[in-house]
Amino acid sequence: FAWYIKNYGADVNLFVDHSQIVQLECLRAGIWGTKSLWGRVVTYKE
Repeated sequence: FAWYIKNYGADVNLFVDHSQIVQLECLRAGIWGTKSLWGRVVTYKE
């Protein structure tokens, strides 16, 4: 998931298994991930 988020952004649509939802949402929120992902996930919602 991290590759897609780094290259396409946090709003990329991915088909995931129910067991992977928590990991994906934490990566999107920027609260869980590898060193290369920290500081790269930023979203602005209005």
